[in-house]
Amino acid sequence: MQINASQTATRAVLALTVLTAQRSLYAAKQALISLRLSDANKRITLYKVLGGGWQPDTANAS
Repeated sequence: MQINASQTATRAVLALTVLTAQRSLYAAKQALISLRLSDANKRITLYKVLGGGWQPDTANAS
């Protein structure tokens, strides 16, 4: 079975399209992780500002 130049070009374009879509997906996932981290940090800061109530356990500290 021979693959002509047109088929080769089409496959290359399809492969590039898939790679571009994967790159976009990974960028979106990374952005979501960053947003979740930011949200967690802001919640911790809010908790501390409002009084916290948490004290480090110094009895078990090495």
